Amino acid sequence: MEGENLTLLMPGITTEDTPQAIERARRQLKWFDLIYNQHLIELPSQLKSFITASQQLPKIGPELFDSIIFDPPSEDHDPEQTSYQNWLRKRRASPSGNATHASLPNSGDNDQAKFILLMPLRLEQLQESMKTIASLIRQSHGKWQLILIADFDAPSAVFTSSESIGWLRIDDANDAKKLTEAYSAILNALPSDWVSIIPPGTELEEYALTTLQNHARRNPEWLAIYSDHDFLDAKGKRCRPAFKPNFNLDYLRCTDYISHAICFKSTALQATEAYSNSPGADNYDAILRINDRFGGAAIGHISEPLVHLPSAKPDIKTSHAARAQALSAHLSRNRIDAEIAQGMQEDTFHIRYPLTEQELVSIIIADDDSLLYLSSCLAALGAATDYSRYEILVVAQDAVELPPGARLIEADAEKSLIQRYQEGARQAQGDYLLFLDSRLEAVQPDWLRRLLSLAARPDTGAVSPRLLTADASRIWRGPYLLGADGCAASLMAGQAIDAAGYLNRQHVEHDVSAVALDCLLIAKSLYQELGGLNAALNTQASAGIDLCLKVRATGKLIAWTPFASLLHHATTAETIDLSDAEQATLRRLWRNALDQDPAYNIQLSLDSSRAFRVEELFTTNWHANLEPLPRVLALENAQDGRDRFLQAMTQMTHQGSCLSAVVRSGKRLPTISEIERLAPDVIIQPLRLDAAFLAWHAQYRQYRSKSRSIFMADARLMSDTLSQYDAKLLQNLAQQADRIIVPTAPLQDWLSRFAADVRVVPDTLDDECWGERIAIRRIGVKMRVGWVADAQDEQDLLLMQNVVAKTIGEIDWIAFGYCPDLMRPYLAEHHPGDIADEAYPDKLANLGLDLAILPKAIHAGNEAASLLRLLEFGALGIPVVCTDILPFQTAPACVARLSNDATEWMQTLQEKLADRNACHRSGEELRNWVKQHHMLSQNLHYWREALAF
Repeated sequence: MEGENLTLLMPGITTEDTPQAIERARRQLKWFDLIYNQHLIELPSQLKSFITASQQLPKIGPELFDSIIFDPPSEDHDPEQTSYQNWLRKRRASPSGNATHASLPNSGDNDQAKFILLMPLRLEQLQESMKTIASLIRQSHGKWQLILIADFDAPSAVFTSSESIGWLRIDDANDAKKLTEAYSAILNALPSDWVSIIPPGTELEEYALTTLQNHARRNPEWLAIYSDHDFLDAKGKRCRPAFKPNFNLDYLRCTDYISHAICFKSTALQATEAYSNSPGADNYDAILRINDRFGGAAIGHISEPLVHLPSAKPDIKTSHAARAQALSAHLSRNRIDAEIAQGMQEDTFHIRYPLTEQELVSIIIADDDSLLYLSSCLAALGAATDYSRYEILVVAQDAVELPPGARLIEADAEKSLIQRYQEGARQAQGDYLLFLDSRLEAVQPDWLRRLLSLAARPDTGAVSPRLLTADASRIWRGPYLLGADGCAASLMAGQAIDAAGYLNRQHVEHDVSAVALDCLLIAKSLYQELGGLNAALNTQASAGIDLCLKVRATGKLIAWTPFASLLHHATTAETIDLSDAEQATLRRLWRNALDQDPAYNIQLSLDSSRAFRVEELFTTNWHANLEPLPRVLALENAQDGRDRFLQAMTQMTHQGSCLSAVVRSGKRLPTISEIERLAPDVIIQPLRLDAAFLAWHAQYRQYRSKSRSIFMADARLMSDTLSQYDAKLLQNLAQQADRIIVPTAPLQDWLSRFAADVRVVPDTLDDECWGERIAIRRIGVKMRVGWVADAQDEQDLLLMQNVVAKTIGEIDWIAFGYCPDLMRPYLAEHHPGDIADEAYPDKLANLGLDLAILPKAIHAGNEAASLLRLLEFGALGIPVVCTDILPFQTAPACVARLSNDATEWMQTLQEKLADRNACHRSGEELRNWVKQHHMLSQNLHYWREALAF
């Protein structure tokens, strides 16, 4: 069954041969009776479904039954869902796998935090509750208790006799007030460390509670912890992920983006009198109360979907009203006399904050001397602004006709827009400064009043409205996403105004990290305290980002609102284009802030064209701030060398030596922000002789110097024709790297001219891929002889052209991979397969080769080459005839080593043909030698030493 877990059918079963897994299985034996009762509860509905379905079958005779084709229902191919499923598969297939969570320190039962989960339950939800229980049984963290609060008696004694499951009977489970009274009573009666309320059918990741506990220990100031979540469809498939920002007060006020994926410190609930005053919105009220008492820093976020919620739709009308009451109480506690109105979406709010004082606003318009849009901008201000306490300062070079009350500040032609804004701010007399691009027009009478009401809040530092295209149909530019596209990018650009956006973000007020300077409102006193705009940044985008980050550094919020809109003269959305110099300046000033945008989520893409879509490429499943093991990131730009280090990473991860992740990105290199998200201790990757790669690596080393950089190199790097340009590239890259790993000593000697630290790690074969396979023997008159090659082996293969041509009457020649055009007419079979394909070992074994050849031209590159291909043939028991060249001289005597003389090759092949049994015996000898000396498990210590852990 899809999604079925063996441990749910038979408690006490485990498929992992580890002490931890066996201990978990032992603890699960106590759930046998509960699982048995679960099946009894589910039996009536399953039987009813079977009867209903079977009655729908066509009434036909048995002779026609075979002609019926039962097509599975077609699924809606939602690209977002496809991306999410790919993301989930990649995380499950990661070399780290569950080792990531297993590596986290988890104390014994006596030192574990106790989690109590409260579940309101109606009779028709009983079957759903069993899914929750099943997921709790799988938890790696053993100290939990589920309390079911129902208006009917427990269906089994297991619910009342278990230490981990409790049953509380109340009069009416539909009565929110009765449920809140029950929550409060349990909170005060039962000892616990953490408490949460979850709906029936909620499932937790196997390591959810372990992860929560470890984050809590790492961050003792956290009194509430929420995670990302997703939903379970009718088939139990995970869908509709909600990847959330870090705690965002304005966002939370407008919509409950946290939902049920939250746990509270029990003492914090008691200290704030939560779970007692807001029936129907208990979790929502508790979050607000903890924020009011302890501040937003007490509310932590784990960027991982640890909670899987049922897809059943809640009663929005009832829950919306309950949250409105909790929100109203929150505003009252903070002495905010605001009006709570309906938001743009059904389940959202629009909070209208009071504006009691009539502050003077200085509207500073810096024109670029085109004067093309200035007149319409000024006209719109006068016609569409109902707030009267403002002054207008126009900073321009030429004299222009201004409306009454506006003031011209003349600027020299060489002054940038930022310098003009600075001059306007120096001469402004207002309490607030509004920086305004001359290409914008106000269209709402209360636009300035709405901005000012937000900016006047004591916790707010700057405010920006929604900027629309000229036809008011789409967003011209939204708030900035830090770290995107290498530095920063505009969110929401080009989105339709009637689209709610990801998690309603386009239709609710929320706090962001930076907004456009094109229309930004800030208190003059704060602006002066921060030192104003940075003249070293010449564009509105970079200067605006810098100013906003200075505001954020004071602890104040940057608010973005869709309830105030201005029109831009552009007819299409525009992206920002930061120069390399601007990016470097911003990174120098705000390195940490650019790498982790708290208003976004590290599981979402930093490619602005894929904003708010899950990151499928540069992703891992480790927790960078928690892991005690070294984190190794393998960047793979091509198929070359995949087995060289990826399988070693996998084995070391499974053995608990490290955590590892593999990114197969082709030519796409991660940005600095993408690397900082992953926070690797070691980056290992193939060495590329490419100027763009050199520039990227230099930047990476500059900003991520604490990560070790290790290159992989093979003999193809060596060339008599290495250009002076490539040699310089190699020298620069080698000097930047901490170490270069090579497979042979001659390559080590050659590279030591360029690099100080070159380490030899000999090629080996992965035990799982090659350990038990053996070549298939085919019975035929002709002997099957072949090779495996790629295009770079062409000159080596051409050494055998005459030999192959003269023996086609006695030998079936088989080529796997590459074959020179001149030799193709002589082949019996050509298999143009991919040597790096995961199925390659099976394909090679199935070729039925009696003998393999490895001709090599004598030159420095081949002298330094690896014997990997010989090992592969040997692991399958295929005998080998090869050139007598350095790499193969370590092979045993059963390998026939020859000069490149065609006559000698012909003679040796005739000897092999004459005694096939002896030939096969030499293959067995070679296989034994490979298995005794050249398997990865026997040589893993070389990798540990080379990676320095």
